Amino acid sequence: MNKNIDDNNDLCRAIKQLVRVIDKQSFLNRQDAAGSANPHYFWDISKQTLRWYLRYLEVLNTLLDVPLKKKYRLLEMLLIIAFVRIEHLKEPDHYIVNHSVVIAKKLNFQWASGLVNRILRTYLRERLDYHSRYQLKPSLKFAHPGWLIKAYKNSHPSNWEAIVLSNQMKPKTWINAFSINHKKTLEASLNDAQFPFDDLPNSFYVEDAQIATKWVSQNKGYYIQDVSAQLLTLVLKQVPKPYSILDACAAPGGKTFILMRDFPDSKLLCSDVSTSRLETLVVNLSCYTQRRNFSIKQINWCDENILLENQFDLIVFDAPCSGSGIVKRHPEKKFHPWNLEVLLETQTSCLRNLWSHLKAGGQLIYSTCSVLVEENDLQMERFLNNADGDREEQVFSLPFGFKSKFGWQILPNENQDGHYFCILKKLG
Repeated sequence: MNKNIDDNNDLCRAIKQLVRVIDKQSFLNRQDAAGSANPHYFWDISKQTLRWYLRYLEVLNTLLDVPLKKKYRLLEMLLIIAFVRIEHLKEPDHYIVNHSVVIAKKLNFQWASGLVNRILRTYLRERLDYHSRYQLKPSLKFAHPGWLIKAYKNSHPSNWEAIVLSNQMKPKTWINAFSINHKKTLEASLNDAQFPFDDLPNSFYVEDAQIATKWVSQNKGYYIQDVSAQLLTLVLKQVPKPYSILDACAAPGGKTFILMRDFPDSKLLCSDVSTSRLETLVVNLSCYTQRRNFSIKQINWCDENILLENQFDLIVFDAPCSGSGIVKRHPEKKFHPWNLEVLLETQTSCLRNLWSHLKAGGQLIYSTCSVLVEENDLQMERFLNNADGDREEQVFSLPFGFKSKFGWQILPNENQDGHYFCILKKLG
């Protein structure tokens, strides 16, 4: 048996979980991976299947005389996963065919043994022909739903294809070090750590995601965080040093990690809407939450009745958004159509309430992990226009991405996720 799969139950669990994620619009569950014989492989095959699901569903239907009925959904997923294993996990062809037959029986599809064998062997014989089709037919090449491609086209008519293709890549595992000493410790321990940006000396990536995750779990002072989000540290260098800071939507803690490091003497309040999210933040930042001038509060910033005694020199608002810039990292989002109208109203309500807690002369950093212009520049334009002259955007620059009308847009590519930043100043 292939060393990657010690237990057939793992693949059965992955099949059932993927059906739930796609059909019920849920998210992958790390606990399922943790309970598997090989958690890294379980997670990898689940993510890769979500990235390529739409391609291989179409391929499967070309190989079937008639599409499989809904009651055979698990069998359909088994065959799609088999295509993913052939093309993207590079397991031996003969093993995948034989193992898929075994799994079909384990899922109580004994009658389908011959069908599974025939479908996969036919695909392997015609594999080169399918490879040509993948490049010529858009639905096979991009493996994205039409509504998502349309959204990218509307916001980035010249770059939408590059965004879509980057969504199909495995994301790099970036780590943020709390200090230069932490960086030196890591350099001495991990030979394959790479530090590509002089402007971000604490930022590095490790090619092996398994090694990176294990390192962070065993060593304090490191946070797994995409490099585009780590650019916050460079945004912060372009605002006055604050005495008091509000991290408005703090969980799971990545931006709090940066604020703690970059402004160690500032008074910092972290808030989020749910108790469970704040508990996650405390766990992720357990070795820093004892610092002085640090507090946590549960707040829903959409609530217009929020009254805090203090006002802030700096507010960092990582807004709830579509996540259209992190589909590479969370391919489940291809099966979760967003309600943009609701998201925009949430962002607007939060902005309005947060603004009332910003001191005159203070700065608000608005950020999203979205590439949609509606959530970024157009949202900023609406917010700036609906004012009595008490706000203006601040011009700044970052080492990659590009200046947009009001802020700075980073598009996803093979190195990073998509992200957006804008700095707003409250006038006297």
